[in-house]
Amino acid sequence: MKYNSFSKPVLFQKTPLFQTKSKFLPKDWTSCLKSYFYMANKLRSCLWSNLKLSNFTYRWFLTVYFWREMTAKEISSLWSKISLKLKRKGIVAFWIREPTRTNKVHYHLLIVNNTPKKELERIVDESFPLRSVVGGWHKKNLPISNPWNLIGYIVKAKIPGFCKGKSVVDRYAKKRVLFEPNTGLRKHGTIGDFWVHPMEALWKRTQEREKRIGAVLADPRALGFGTEVYRQLLFSLPQMSEKRALRSFALTTDHPETQKWMEDFEKTGELFSWDSADNQNP
Repeated sequence: MKYNSFSKPVLFQKTPLFQTKSKFLPKDWTSCLKSYFYMANKLRSCLWSNLKLSNFTYRWFLTVYFWREMTAKEISSLWSKISLKLKRKGIVAFWIREPTRTNKVHYHLLIVNNTPKKELERIVDESFPLRSVVGGWHKKNLPISNPWNLIGYIVKAKIPGFCKGKSVVDRYAKKRVLFEPNTGLRKHGTIGDFWVHPMEALWKRTQEREKRIGAVLADPRALGFGTEVYRQLLFSLPQMSEKRALRSFALTTDHPETQKWMEDFEKTGELFSWDSADNQNP
């Protein structure tokens, strides 16, 4: 373990590799940045699919910061006790663990419970140890209004966005901190019955959907039709990019209505027919 100027073994990578020398991409959170990107994208997709397939929503975003350095063993033991107490109090949540560049840890939780804020914070306070015992901690609890953006943030996915008013290709590059390999710490977990299906089943569902979208958009006929639909309806889709619109369109191409629409377009070269409407005018 590395110590440097810290009082405990260093938990985070100061300068992680972008990729390993292996021709096969490692599928873990610590080998390199490329493997982290893969795992973050997988988790992001699973969390979103879980939300869409469930009859609940992600209601509360809880972040907890611990103030003192701890060993990996101390971190694991402490969080196990906290998670158990939260579970016994009926909390259902997903959690993800992150190291900081000050060699400490914090947690992000997506909480499902439709519990009033004051009641939820009382449960959290009762489930966590006294601050004097663990060297201090503080929390921030906010209602969730945009789960898709929040999911991308907590997993630190590589996604484009804006940083200080400038467009960037990796929105969370400066916030992403990788654990050192072989700490034995889990990156994420759940409290209670959070997953509606096992993660691997959700990931398989995502992969199958992506294959379907890819196959449709590789068809010049379908791609041309979808592009024309987007261009003619752009006025009604001001917030939707062409890429996103085409992906949504690709998932409808097996519907009989869409197939007939495409056939009519090939015959007439027009997306919409106004004959029937014109004939109804006096």
